Amino acid sequence: MRFPVHFYLIALAFLVFDVEAAFLFAWAVAARDVGWVGYVEALVFSIMLFAGLLYLWAKQAFDWGIEHE
Repeated sequence: MRFPVHFYLIALAFLVFDVEAAFLFAWAVAARDVGWVGYVEALVFSIMLFAGLLYLWAKQAFDWGIEHE
């Protein structure tokens, strides 16, 4: 059985952002120990992933081909 490419694109995007959540959870656990340097690194990491989300949105990776009214 073949699946459209959209399923794989959504699965890949989900994995990327799921791994982001795991990294941010680990940062949240150690937030007091890493101090401001860790905060800045987590902020840069989040900004880069947000830029990736904007890129996927611009390339219409989340568009399933359904027409909206």
